[in-house]
Amino acid sequence: MNVKLLLALLLVAVVVSPLSSSAQQIILSNATAHDVLALFGLPRGLLPASVKSYSYDPDDGRFTVELTKPCYLHFSILFYYHETVTGVLEQGSMTDMEGIELKKLFVWVPLTEIKARPPPSRDIELVIGFVSETKDAAEFEEVRPCEDNGGGCAAAGGNPKQLLLLQQPAANAAQS
Repeated sequence: MNVKLLLALLLVAVVVSPLSSSAQQIILSNATAHDVLALFGLPRGLLPASVKSYSYDPDDGRFTVELTKPCYLHFSILFYYHETVTGVLEQGSMTDMEGIELKKLFVWVPLTEIKARPPPSRDIELVIGFVSETKDAAEFEEVRPCEDNGGGCAAAGGNPKQLLLLQQPAANAAQS
């Protein structure tokens, strides 16, 4: 490669880098929380539609989402969202998460990490402590409204008697 061309490319990289950072800040300042998830390679629908506000710190990756109220979303797993969801957002993952719990059998367990598998896979990995479960990311693409009661009869497989088994997460049950 020509030395002059190499130096020109290096100069362009140095000059453009701060612009890229500024451009990224402008994009993030105008984006919704769902858009930010997509910018980091995560499905937009991992958060409910009821996002009131969010903040993202590009220096340390801290991401905080405020919802209008706690709620449920029923995917192939029942999710419970506290009013505040936090984590560290990096390309393809959110770690150190707090504020989302999953219903596994009859127990609510905290979701601690979400990882997007690299292409061509369209899977995400939901990490619950030392255990993880892989799901198709397409299941989480659509941003959905909250379900106030864990999905009602739909979450109970259409059987109202099963609603008795939809216990609330520990933090929510303590408030009842």
